[in-house]
Amino acid sequence: MYTEGLVQVGFTKDQALVYEALLKRGRCRVSELKKHVRLSRPLIYKVLDRLVEVGIVSKEEKPGSVATFATAHPLKVKTLIDKQREQADSAKNALDGLLGKLISDFNTVSGQPGVRILDGMRGVKELYEDIQNERQDMRIIRTSLSYGDLNIREFITQQVLEQAGLGIHTRVLSPISAKMTPSHIKRDPEKLIERRIIRMSTPAQVLIYANKVALISFAEPIMTTIIENVPIKETFAALFEYLWEMSAAEHEKLYAEVMARPEAE
Repeated sequence: MYTEGLVQVGFTKDQALVYEALLKRGRCRVSELKKHVRLSRPLIYKVLDRLVEVGIVSKEEKPGSVATFATAHPLKVKTLIDKQREQADSAKNALDGLLGKLISDFNTVSGQPGVRILDGMRGVKELYEDIQNERQDMRIIRTSLSYGDLNIREFITQQVLEQAGLGIHTRVLSPISAKMTPSHIKRDPEKLIERRIIRMSTPAQVLIYANKVALISFAEPIMTTIIENVPIKETFAALFEYLWEMSAAEHEKLYAEVMARPEAE
């Protein structure tokens, strides 16, 4: 009745079988429990010891008597799952802080580029987590395509503000668009953004930071690729710097054009 659900929340199948049998019968001995669970007696004891250890089963031992077992209140299971989730979140945060350095050392020794291909919103979030962990200035060749999904636009807007709060400066090659307004440009300093407006447009966004290059395609399905490799990063950085220098004159004209536009109502 409960076994499948218990397995889904983290029990092993043996633990789920023993826990359910014990829950339905109340406090009992292993000899009684074995009649309802098709497991060996030593395995039942092993499972019970683990359930006692994590606090969802109690064990009662009296001198001269065989030990008996009973389930604790089912809310103890929720407490256990919540604790495991907190531990998993803590482990993930610790790994996020180490992952960049681990990959960097691996790449140095092996000479192999680290490549991660991530799909959907999960990939966008993982990229921006990595940017914040690295805390290094960025260069971006912005896509001419809209982010489309409102959740993604709001998420990236918030991430840009958080990056500025961490002192991350960003230079952006930004394609001219009808949506660009004077107020949009005037907010750049508070976001630690220096922008060059250009006519060139690209279907994917390029982000250059640390020893990495990330490319995001916002067309469905959304796809994020993160490459960690010094020669590849330096190649993209050189292309960015060339475009930055060559676009100076064009930027002045396009900047004046944007600043002369009326603000959107």
